[in-house]
Amino acid sequence: MKKLEKKQPNILLLVTDQQRADCLSALGHPVIKTPNLDRLAGKGVLFSNTFTTSVMCGPSRACLDTGRYIHANRSTQNEVSLPIDEKTMGNHFSDAGYRAAVVGKDYYVKDYFSSEPDAKAPVHDYQWYKGTSPGWESYCFSMAGDKTPYNEYLREKGYPEDIWRAGYGPFTQGPDGKAIDPGEFKARNYPTIIKAQDSETAFMANKAMEFIDEAAQEENPWILQLNWFNPHSHFVAPEPYHDMYDPAEVPINRHPDELKNMHPLHKLLRMERCATPLDNEDYCRELRATYYGMITEVDDQVGRLVEFLKKKGISDNTVIIFTSDHGEYLGDHWCREKEMWYDEAFRIPMIVHDPRSQADKTRGQQQDAWVEIIDVLPTLLDASDIEVPYYIQGHSLMPMIRQGVKPDDWRTEIHADFDFRCYWSSEELGLKPEQCRMWMTRDNDFKYVFFNGLPDILYDLKKDPNEFFNVADKPEYKDAVEKYRKKLLVWRMSYEDNTRIGWVYQQRPKFGGNPFHFRHPWD
Repeated sequence: MKKLEKKQPNILLLVTDQQRADCLSALGHPVIKTPNLDRLAGKGVLFSNTFTTSVMCGPSRACLDTGRYIHANRSTQNEVSLPIDEKTMGNHFSDAGYRAAVVGKDYYVKDYFSSEPDAKAPVHDYQWYKGTSPGWESYCFSMAGDKTPYNEYLREKGYPEDIWRAGYGPFTQGPDGKAIDPGEFKARNYPTIIKAQDSETAFMANKAMEFIDEAAQEENPWILQLNWFNPHSHFVAPEPYHDMYDPAEVPINRHPDELKNMHPLHKLLRMERCATPLDNEDYCRELRATYYGMITEVDDQVGRLVEFLKKKGISDNTVIIFTSDHGEYLGDHWCREKEMWYDEAFRIPMIVHDPRSQADKTRGQQQDAWVEIIDVLPTLLDASDIEVPYYIQGHSLMPMIRQGVKPDDWRTEIHADFDFRCYWSSEELGLKPEQCRMWMTRDNDFKYVFFNGLPDILYDLKKDPNEFFNVADKPEYKDAVEKYRKKLLVWRMSYEDNTRIGWVYQQRPKFGGNPFHFRHPWD
């Protein structure tokens, strides 16, 4: 391993799965309690307008890991691999001399197209949850399957195998003592039989502390990405988290008129994602209350990790980022899961805590700059004094963390895309697979969504901040549609993959020289 000449910070990257940005008490949520995350925000900077650039787990994490949009890194669905030459966060930090490790799931798929002479050999096994991205050490993998470290742990603890062997859930019994089918979402009514100290969330925090304890003995710094599964469905939690929140108190964001004028893709995904049971308000509230409990469970583990860093004497040189891959509807807009285009799915939490003196000026600030998940990698590289490569499409947040002011040239809107050809969309919507694409942009005034085979969507956020009413076909909004469609075109033209042309430009920045600088003999 490369020996570093000066002390660089350790990095703890905490990533939840499917956590909405509004589920932080620091952002004013009326019900949920996240005291440890609130304290972390009080010591760092809370970026209140952070969005993922793709709402599927794998693609959003590919964007996090590469600092590049999915149309550049080409990982457009959970089963779609990153190209073998795509550098990850683990690659960048390992190359710089860091020990880079992952605890939890990773979503990496082997690149069969680049690594094998025949793209059909071996047959793609679609095991998108069983790999580890290049550059990362898999310190402890935890997700579906009988032989994962967590399931071995449960076996050693004596928990009945029919409760956990089904995969990543449900860990729950009904009154008859039998495991509840996770697909029915009835598990939300019962706490898990697994004690809180033995939950997967606690187990992964324990493994993270084991890694930190081990890595702290080494000479070089470390970066650890801890990928929790909470609060992803199946919406089950141990006590005391299961009964922590009163279902009657949880808010719901939906309007009856949404059912009357539903976009074709919304209608399709509402059925595909089995959202209709959430039309029942009591059911919906129970599920949301459990979801809140799952987030508070994560919050408690964040508190444990922060205290552990203090006890190890390394908290003053460990940068912490807390974020998520995407959000969850929870019955909002009469849907569940995370596809489509609403803020509940795209807006994610982002807290950055740099304990070093350079960040003293901004402690406790909330920053409303438009931030995207692709900004995490350049931020961490910048914080570690590692050069940010030219092909990284995100931007470092460190100027705002150190100075408290966003740069003059900072982005004025967010962008995202979604490739939904892997669903039944093509057949059910009467589209060709290549027509199953969506691009989105949003600022403070409007959200615009463009499809190449379906009707456009436009929300006037000044009049309709909840995104209930699509006004794209209203004559008075024609100019707004054209304006934001052009914004999308400019974004895509500006952020095409420049890996190869950028490399050539670096080697030959003048491409032979500027002809306008030459003096012609007839001058």
